[in-house]
Amino acid sequence: MMAIEDYKKLSKQMIKSFQEFCDTVGSKAIAKGMTEEELGILQ
Repeated sequence: MMAIEDYKKLSKQMIKSFQEFCDTVGSKAIAKGMTEEELGILQ
């Protein structure tokens, strides 16, 4: 079992880590020339 406070803290850390990952991937994609149009084609 986990206390609600511990769960919330862990969840916030996980969300922050995931957002940092997404920012890194996005920055790399932009640096390699990815555009919104190309991204739309992938969807």
